[in-house]
Amino acid sequence: MNKLLSFTIILLALLIGGLGVLRVPAIAAQQPLLHLKPLGDPVVGMPFSVEIGIESEQSLNAYSILATYQPEFLEFSGASDGGSIIDIWQKRPELLSGGVIGFNGGSFKPLEGGYGKLVTLNFIPLKEGTASITLPDSIVYRADGAGTPQSPLPLRLTFQIASGGAGDRGGAGDSIPPEISFSEVVPDPFEQNRKLLSFRVSDSGSGVKETLVRSRSFILWGAWQAAENPVLLPAMAWAVHLRAVDQRGNVSEMMLYDWTAFLRLIFLVSILVAIGFVARIHL
Repeated sequence: MNKLLSFTIILLALLIGGLGVLRVPAIAAQQPLLHLKPLGDPVVGMPFSVEIGIESEQSLNAYSILATYQPEFLEFSGASDGGSIIDIWQKRPELLSGGVIGFNGGSFKPLEGGYGKLVTLNFIPLKEGTASITLPDSIVYRADGAGTPQSPLPLRLTFQIASGGAGDRGGAGDSIPPEISFSEVVPDPFEQNRKLLSFRVSDSGSGVKETLVRSRSFILWGAWQAAENPVLLPAMAWAVHLRAVDQRGNVSEMMLYDWTAFLRLIFLVSILVAIGFVARIHL
């Protein structure tokens, strides 16, 4: 009887342990997976691109990514966001330091499982040899109402650079300007008497190089400034000029007007003129 009881306990322990082992892959499968996809073969002097993507079983809507490369083998020549699931850029891909590229942003529409492209990084291979691009430290956020962060596993892509000539660094031709699919001046939800410019810009060709904005509060335009969505506007701004430029220099522009602010300006100017007129009469 004691032998039978001991055997039963051991058998249950093995079953429970086995079920625990079987559960591990299911948990691991829920972790988002980063992807690095080379687009073509790297040749010295010729444009070479690598797509960064993410795969997830859970809904995601925000991404903070770091990528590293070897400056002795590769020259970073910019990035393309054509086809990206990111449409709210807090920081577009930029060189943070030697061999380190960073970007972060979010999506109006969450990635509801499956694969999504984040960005394409463009390089010029400088010499023959074995090179690599890594994603060492990344954080993505679940679209669960709480923005739960998750850390995908680091990823490395290793490839061989072949010899070649100093080809055209400009890449394929692109004559289509970026698309400004959405732009609106909205109140700042966190502070009264302030307003924001919210916009969405994409480019399916060479990718967006920069977005610029300037505003007019009185008669003259203010200076152009780099625009990251959303843009804090001057309280008295009544006209906003948005400009998007892609990697090939193609430009799209859009004008927006806040007629309420314009009428306030006219009213203020009218009062000042009236005060000045009355003051001159009494002199």
